[in-house]
Amino acid sequence: MLCGIFTALCPLLADSAGYVGLLIFSAAFGLTSACIGPLIPTLIISFLDANSLASGSGYVLVFEAIGQLLGAPAAGKTLLSSFYHGITAVIFC
Repeated sequence: MLCGIFTALCPLLADSAGYVGLLIFSAAFGLTSACIGPLIPTLIISFLDANSLASGSGYVLVFEAIGQLLGAPAAGKTLLSSFYHGITAVIFC
C-alpha cells in the first residue's frame, strides 16, 4: 500500500524537489516495494492450487513482460513532451 502511495507522489516530488525529491522517492520505493516479491507465490497458490504454482508464475511473468515492453515506449513518447506526463504514464501503465 505504501509503495503505491509513494509511486503516486513521484511526480510531485520530482517537480517540487527535483533531484533530491527523486532520491527520496527512490529510497521510499525501495524500502516499501520489497514485500511485493514474496506475495506473488502466495497469491498464486491462493487462487490456484499448489500444484499449479509453476504455470501460474509463468503467466504472471508473461503479463509483467507485456507491461514492461509497452510501458517503456509509451513513457518515452510522452517524456518528450513533458517530464510530468512521462512519470504519470509510467505510474499508470
